Amino acid sequence: MTLMPKTQHKYLMYVEQNYSFEILQPIVDAIAREGSISAWYIHGNKANAKHLPENSVLLDSVDAVKTFNPRAVFVPGNVVPDFFPGIKVQVFHGLEWKKKDHFRLRGFFDLYCTHGPITSEMFKQLSLKHPYYNVIETGWSKLDPLFSTTEIDKEQQDKLQILYAPTFSKSLTSTGALYAKIAQLSKTGRFNWKIRFHPKEDPQTVEKYKKLSGPNLSFDNNRDITLSLQQSDILLSDTSSVVSEFLLLNKPAVTFDNKEPGDYIINITDADKLEQALDLASQPSQELHQLIKGYNQQVHPYTDGSASERILEAVEQCIQIPAEKSKPLNLLRKLKIRRSHAYYKFK
Repeated sequence: MTLMPKTQHKYLMYVEQNYSFEILQPIVDAIAREGSISAWYIHGNKANAKHLPENSVLLDSVDAVKTFNPRAVFVPGNVVPDFFPGIKVQVFHGLEWKKKDHFRLRGFFDLYCTHGPITSEMFKQLSLKHPYYNVIETGWSKLDPLFSTTEIDKEQQDKLQILYAPTFSKSLTSTGALYAKIAQLSKTGRFNWKIRFHPKEDPQTVEKYKKLSGPNLSFDNNRDITLSLQQSDILLSDTSSVVSEFLLLNKPAVTFDNKEPGDYIINITDADKLEQALDLASQPSQELHQLIKGYNQQVHPYTDGSASERILEAVEQCIQIPAEKSKPLNLLRKLKIRRSHAYYKFK
């Protein structure tokens, strides 16, 4: 018996920020594995095509997108052109469900690919009032490499590796409050420090911290944070989605002035307590381990590295069983998007 080949589909990756590339690339890889085709579309000046792998297909105009005619458009951001073909799929730009905009509906998406029960339930509740989209829990594509690649052994060292990865948000960042303490602790030689800044971090802050470079403090400038997450013993952050990413490795995180601290993290509000908190994280209690595992089950229970495959399956489910109602007219937002793309055709 000869099996019929699987239908070859076309999919579009929509990018407005550089951090979108590492979120969408695992989906592109999954598309290639199933024998289908992907293309990229970059909008605005905040994302650079240099981050694309070789042989990527980059579409340079709306007309090119229409000719490509994707089955689905994958979006890590908040908006997407309604005039692009295909269903619009929200895959999210982070795990930080605590931020106020995470559950804000903007009327652009046919499908929300949620990461775990804590976000799935909220979007499902909202869909009862706004039944124009589907919600399917898939896990987050960005994390596929975290679970599907072999962790590289750390170099032999007698010091704990601390990864400092603050948020860029001025109202939430710890970079100012912790600078002096990190500078002091990096000189003691008790820990090895690695600093990872968000791509949108203030350049002046980056330059200020670079002055701390030394034998015990270095910087992660790679596009992908996966290796740093795997190799670090403790994460230091604030109110950033990277906290949830790190906890998924069942390792402890210390946060400074987290806006909604849970018992699964060690949170401080006084910079002078930083060393004490790091010592506590270096020997986490069994209770803390259990709290971390419980939190992970709510945020992202998938550790198989197959979220991207589930996202593609979710697209097919959404196409076969669409939402009950059409998306809202959203005229003002749609007009703004057309203006930003200089596109005013209606066919």
